[in-house]
Amino acid sequence: MSKAQSRQIVYLIMVVFALVILLFGYEAVQKITAFNREREIKNFGITLENNLKRYSTMPYSYGSVNEKAFSLPGGVESICFVDRSKEINRFADNELNVQVNNFPDENIFLKPFGEFIPINVKYLELSEGNNPLCVKAVNSKISLALTTKGSAAEITALNESKEVDCVSIIYNGKEESKIDIVFLGYAYEKADDFSNDVNGYINIFLETEPFKRSSNRINFYRIDKFPDLKCDIKDWIQCDDFAVKKLASECPNDYIFVLVDRSRIAEMIRPVRSAAIGNTAKINAAERKTVLVHEFGHSFGGLADEYVDEDYYGATEFNAKTYPNCDTAPCSKWSLMTKGCYGGCSLGVYNRPTENSIMRSLRADYFGVVNEHAIEGMLDYYK
Repeated sequence: MSKAQSRQIVYLIMVVFALVILLFGYEAVQKITAFNREREIKNFGITLENNLKRYSTMPYSYGSVNEKAFSLPGGVESICFVDRSKEINRFADNELNVQVNNFPDENIFLKPFGEFIPINVKYLELSEGNNPLCVKAVNSKISLALTTKGSAAEITALNESKEVDCVSIIYNGKEESKIDIVFLGYAYEKADDFSNDVNGYINIFLETEPFKRSSNRINFYRIDKFPDLKCDIKDWIQCDDFAVKKLASECPNDYIFVLVDRSRIAEMIRPVRSAAIGNTAKINAAERKTVLVHEFGHSFGGLADEYVDEDYYGATEFNAKTYPNCDTAPCSKWSLMTKGCYGGCSLGVYNRPTENSIMRSLRADYFGVVNEHAIEGMLDYYK
């Protein structure tokens, strides 16, 4: 066999190998996309049902109207509601008729049919002449009016010209008893891009313990307008605090995440770090999605960084006593939970409880037992 033939065989093997990688990579991406889409649909169902329940049973308020905007997965063109307790207009939509017959236990159907799983929610009512009700999705959301009817809440579509800025993504109960998190966007040109990013962050957030097992204690919202928040993007992201608080006030909020849309190319040329101060975190959307959980570990859990940054923390009045995950050897602070005592926690002179965690590296997908315990102590205030 000649050298030329050998090279051709090698090239052929490389091409086949590359195609196999691309095929498996594509299938993996498709599975992740389908999983995330199914989760977002379920989140919508939970959020809608919790709102319907809340407004159906409000005392002494029969007939009161509450306007709400709900988040939908990207790609949803419209959503159809069916009240199975009343006569359904079978002439409204032939394709919908097929879905209603094929899924007799469901009452919410998303278009394009076949791409999204139908779901069922309780407390839903439609008026006699408005069954089914199909509402067009705009920027991955729908706006509805919920009218209190005693044992249910009647759904009607808001006038398309009427904009509701506070979009409910996941609603688990009244604001007073839940952790309310709102997402704001900066430098986004398309609302759909912002919505997709928000959903991606929430999916990671709710797959991370201890938030995964306490997901019913958290409400998530987003605001679909992007005024100038006067953000300065250098080594860190700094935004005008008054402008951020003013915009966030349109939704219930205990914690605020400002997502800054930034190109991957710009990030490679000049990386920018996300940061959390108080109840507000500014997130560089070009970083790994786990960065949001990391920053919430700071603002909610009171956790310290578990990597070492002598230049930054050496110039501050860093006090390890105020952080549950920093201690000096032999790490008696958490000795009853774990024997871990690894060198480096913000400063090299301190130790951390876990060899690796989200507080040390964005490549990690867990907090570790000590950090989880600290976060759970805060979650206990919410039911």
